[in-house]
Amino acid sequence: MEFRRAYWDEHPNDALMGRHEWQIFPLLHRRRLFAEVRDFRLYDVIDDGGHVNEDVFAYSNRSGDDRALVIYHNRFGSMRGRIRQSVAFAEKGPDGEKHLVRSTLVEGLGLTAEPGAVTIFRDVLAGVEHVREISDLRVHGFRVVLDAYATHVYMGWREIGGEAAAEYRALAAELAGAGVPSVEAALVERRLRPLHDAVAIVVNEGQLRDLVDAVGRHSPGGSGSPARPRAPAPSGQSRQRTRRPKRRRPRPRHPPPNRPPRRPRSRRRPPSLP
Repeated sequence: MEFRRAYWDEHPNDALMGRHEWQIFPLLHRRRLFAEVRDFRLYDVIDDGGHVNEDVFAYSNRSGDDRALVIYHNRFGSMRGRIRQSVAFAEKGPDGEKHLVRSTLVEGLGLTAEPGAVTIFRDVLAGVEHVREISDLRVHGFRVVLDAYATHVYMGWREIGGEAAAEYRALAAELAGAGVPSVEAALVERRLRPLHDAVAIVVNEGQLRDLVDAVGRHSPGGSGSPARPRAPAPSGQSRQRTRRPKRRRPRPRHPPPNRPPRRPRSRRRPPSLP
């Protein structure tokens, strides 16, 4: 219910408003991705003990090529588990009858079944990107590690297949599920790693110090180089260091303002002795 005037002296909660601007508002701009129900899937989260954790809500939805996976932990505590299959949902068969079926996470997200393909996605709340092999998601599921009331929203899913996926698979094996600020930047760093290792071996701390000392000894004026001869002085003249005359500060002729003039001292004669 709305009122024409406020009946309570209420002030906005800046922290709550800042959280909405950071977490909620960007998702509202893409509410089309969460509005349809045709591709909506709700998943069971199986903890490491093999039981369904009812405190974790995990669901995915699609709109064309856009995909989203949302995971929320509704408990003050930590948990570890995996997402493999969805809960049962009704699907109409060719005979018109509805049957309860389940789908895997890869099927719910509509990812490709191409062997060796990888997928790259971004956690919009944490600001990191992940790269995973699709076959690994199909077989082992999606690994989740959640703290108290943790929330993850994974969006921007894209697929890479063919020969180009080989480097991404190696990077995914190195990261082991960890996130990085940019997958492409991490891939470039991995490509340049052999060069960085070679430079680190050649130019280590001790060799760099020896190189600096050697350059200092052979440079002009170094401790190991002979003194540089000076040009001879002209005949009849000795090399003397010229000194610049000191500039004396002129005395002011008039007293500065706001200062009384100085009174002259009176000269008194000493008293004469009798």
